[in-house]
Amino acid sequence: MRVSFNRHKSNVPRLRQSIFLLAVVAVASCGQEKSEPPVADAAISASVVYRGDYCPETQPAIRLFGRAEAWNDWYVTAESNAGTTGNVDFASHSVIVIAMGEQPSAGYSVDLSQADDSVVIRGGSLNIKSIWRQPGDDDVVAQVITSPCVAISIPKSEFDVIRIIDESGEIVLEDNSDQ
Repeated sequence: MRVSFNRHKSNVPRLRQSIFLLAVVAVASCGQEKSEPPVADAAISASVVYRGDYCPETQPAIRLFGRAEAWNDWYVTAESNAGTTGNVDFASHSVIVIAMGEQPSAGYSVDLSQADDSVVIRGGSLNIKSIWRQPGDDDVVAQVITSPCVAISIPKSEFDVIRIIDESGEIVLEDNSDQ
């Protein structure tokens, strides 16, 4: 009896193709890491509780206050004749001071951006959009040393780092929080 392989189609080539394709898919999928879904930004409400031209910080700084006593001590140093430290409920809120540090003249200031997303938590980072002003070359300003700052109240939140971002999107200050 003679058997001709030409008369009957063999499944061997098809089986080899299937095994090859499975091997390619398996190898390709091993090298891929599962991508994390993008972390959504969580906007937080913030309010300015203090703005001043003569703050205690002589260097650019970020200060986080989670307790009323520490905030009151700082505030009295910044505003020696102030009778009140604002309405901050430290059971649910913290205060963050953003200081420009010592400046050579008047005309410098820092403020919280008025954008809806001016304070956002993304991942472990608290990002605060701010407005950094400095006098123009032709501005006439008092020749007095200043140290501008702004203090904002935010709901207590979990984050690892605080980033202050200016109008151009550049990080101007960054600090690990001491929560």
